[in-house]
Amino acid sequence: MSEIHKIFGPPGCGKTTYLLNRVEQELEAGVSSRQIGYFSFTRKAANEARDRAIAKFPQLNTKTDFPYFRTLHSLAFQCLGTRSEDIMQAEHYREFAAQAGIELSLSSEEELDLVRADNPILNEINIARIRGEDLHTHYNRCGLDIEWHHFEFVERSYRHYKRSKNLLDFTDLLEMIVSDPARLPMLDVLIVDEAQDLSRLQWMMVEALTLRSKRTFLAGDDDQAIFFFAGADVKSFLAFEGSVTVLNHS
Repeated sequence: MSEIHKIFGPPGCGKTTYLLNRVEQELEAGVSSRQIGYFSFTRKAANEARDRAIAKFPQLNTKTDFPYFRTLHSLAFQCLGTRSEDIMQAEHYREFAAQAGIELSLSSEEELDLVRADNPILNEINIARIRGEDLHTHYNRCGLDIEWHHFEFVERSYRHYKRSKNLLDFTDLLEMIVSDPARLPMLDVLIVDEAQDLSRLQWMMVEALTLRSKRTFLAGDDDQAIFFFAGADVKSFLAFEGSVTVLNHS
């Protein structure tokens, strides 16, 4: 079991700096960059952490070192050996929408490594999945002004479309890696930034990672879960047992 440390603090208090300093301390102590995992909600934040470490340790290489400075979705993609062509892309969502008779808008979220399909039904289906909720139970709670038979039809059609095309979405990746945690890396140090924005499904992945790591650092602000509407699960962050450091000076 990993030695777990939780770091709490509001915006501007230095949580990320605390974590980056920890990375430098581990490297100075001789820990291999390939044995440090730094996972953030966005790819940009993970890359910035990697780049700062490389600036201080110029002998390290962006392409060959720090393979585990990434998002959790990206880690699942890597560990499962998934290819880009295995993932739902904009053209697939458009084709599915035409077949299912629904409208959706698409946006590319480079920081999160994904194409987001925005549709009320698909959004609620995904929230139910990442929260681990029964679909009908979630439907009754979400208050969507759409009849159940249509809601369930879209969900069933979406699963059928992905299966018929041998495609996955990013929630599939999380579900698959959680069901097969032996594919996750063994780490000396596990660091998770922006922990308040992780979903319950992502926390299940973090829990599996802690069992394969020697030291774990979880940092976030339990008062700033800006993605609660999309399934962020602050309760899992609070429930983790470990030492607590509070950074309360902005």
